[in-house]
Amino acid sequence: LAEQISEVAKIFTDETSFGLLLLIGGTDVTEDVRSYREHGANIIVATPGRLDDFVNRINDIKFKTLEVLILDEADR
Repeated sequence: LAEQISEVAKIFTDETSFGLLLLIGGTDVTEDVRSYREHGANIIVATPGRLDDFVNRINDIKFKTLEVLILDEADR
């Protein structure tokens, strides 16, 4: 579901300066961290476990540009 939400959000952000980051299991979290450090993100679509992993790997990260957080499986 997170991937589907991200694909739809990407349609709306492609022609804008908004950054979109998808954080889900099965991807390289160090690549996610690198991407966030380089580009930031206004919208993050994530599963709770991957978001927790992402935040715990980097202590100095600031979410200054984050405007929307979409959690998949937030009921768990």
